[in-house]
Amino acid sequence: MSDNPELPAHINLGSVPPTAHLKASVLSMGLKRIDEAQWLCREGLNFDAYRANKIDRTGELGSKVLDTSPACAAAVAELRAGVEQATEQRIDALGSVSEQLYALSLCVAEDLCILLPSNAGYLLAGAHLCAPSHWRLEDKIGKSMDPIHAPVPGYDASLARSVNRFLDKMPEGQFIARFNWSLDAEPTLCQRPAVGAAMQQGALAWYRTERQTLRRLPRSGAIVFAILVQQWPLWHMATRPDDQALLLQAIERLSPTLRAYKNLHDGRTVDWSKPSSGS
Repeated sequence: MSDNPELPAHINLGSVPPTAHLKASVLSMGLKRIDEAQWLCREGLNFDAYRANKIDRTGELGSKVLDTSPACAAAVAELRAGVEQATEQRIDALGSVSEQLYALSLCVAEDLCILLPSNAGYLLAGAHLCAPSHWRLEDKIGKSMDPIHAPVPGYDASLARSVNRFLDKMPEGQFIARFNWSLDAEPTLCQRPAVGAAMQQGALAWYRTERQTLRRLPRSGAIVFAILVQQWPLWHMATRPDDQALLLQAIERLSPTLRAYKNLHDGRTVDWSKPSSGS
């Protein structure tokens, strides 16, 4: 019998949890330029697990995870070339705009979001979002950055102007990455909050990261926002003392409002223990 408890297929303990971003303030953009070859990830991932999650969630939830405005048509058509180049495969993306985005999304591990410019700033005009971190596409689609991020404590005062300015001025040919982190009670990619549900309960036992990348498409002017979610059990983090220390420090630095936003409200426990095999 294995010494490790059974893990979901998308979790790979052989990959190194990213932790450098834990040193930065939660309310910071934390942007880093990357090479085009680093735009999308495959190394260290069970791609089939991500693809299966997308197929299952789309079949179950439909337009709640796959939704596009007709205005996305040019951007999705242009995105096809970028995904084909990155994955070194030809993609048959036919049908409606949503069907085309779905075909592209199934070729990558990342969820794909399309941001389009408007008089109100950049709008979330389309997305295939099957691994959300405690938000729902139907609540955000068609909205600009400020209302999308309104639930984040301190966003309006600390980040809104910088985010909008960055998106306005982001040049063609530049590739940007940033990370976000949270703790989960369950090891599932799709973390959609139920409507009107009480705050999530249960011990937090999973470290969750989002690798977020941005690129501007040259002809349409759209920005592609790609999100790769990965998870590691906290008991595994505990075997990496430096990583555990960084995470503990990051938790300690959270303000009370950010602790509540990240579901670390008073009385919520963080579980670093390893469950017994077969439990």
